[in-house]
Amino acid sequence: MNVVSEYGTARFTGYWRVRMSVGTESTVEAIRIVLNELRRLCDEPASGSELDEAKSSITGSFALDLEQPSHVINYSYQRYRYGFSNDYWERYPAKISAVAATEVQGVAQKYFRPETTHIVAVGDAMRIRSALAKLGPVEM
Repeated sequence: MNVVSEYGTARFTGYWRVRMSVGTESTVEAIRIVLNELRRLCDEPASGSELDEAKSSITGSFALDLEQPSHVINYSYQRYRYGFSNDYWERYPAKISAVAATEVQGVAQKYFRPETTHIVAVGDAMRIRSALAKLGPVEM
């Protein structure tokens, strides 16, 4: 199974999505796993090791981004567009390192609402429709 999570930000709205490549027979179970992880993020703080790994990944990716001129330009644009301070990106790694598990949980509770998640499944509808219906209303 290949799973990718990504988010996009804009001045007033944004998105967060998970994309998966799974076989038809695994579709509903894969969706259930993602929904359960979202509920877990809302219901309990991330463990120390999960949080440390996420922080390392974010700060490491940020450092690598700074080697790409297009990323540096994008960061500069974001600073301008959102009115960030001149030293925002210099302080960014330290701010990421300072995030607490309870803060992550609070953000998850505010923005990740598994009960209102929109799910898009592509595949053999006749084989997965009834199982998907157990997760909520199905439109085709």
